[in-house]
Amino acid sequence: MCNAGRQQARQSILDIATEDFDATMKTSIYAPFWIIKAALPHLQPGSVIIGTTSEQAYDPSPDL
Repeated sequence: MCNAGRQQARQSILDIATEDFDATMKTSIYAPFWIIKAALPHLQPGSVIIGTTSEQAYDPSPDL
């Protein structure tokens, strides 16, 4: 199992710095991509990779 995520709360999208946005994308999007890419050569035929999400996807905290 692999789990990575980064969340941050700001009052406005205008308050999100490019560096913060980049760090979130690299943790939440890039990391699973590279991990799956590295794992694929080691999987047997019929193997699966199951991706899950945070409860924030369906029951988000008010400040997120």
